[in-house]
Amino acid sequence: WFDLVRTGRFVPVMTAKGYPAEPFQLLYPIPQREMDLNKNLTQNSGY
Repeated sequence: WFDLVRTGRFVPVMTAKGYPAEPFQLLYPIPQREMDLNKNLTQNSGY
């Protein structure tokens, strides 16, 4: 996963294999605790 994301090949490789792949899957969600502690953070799109 990390190598595919790093090289920009995640979505093309996954969709070619028949797996649904969305751009939001390239980022992890920000933990709620971090969001609560820092009100300036905004959640990554899709989460």
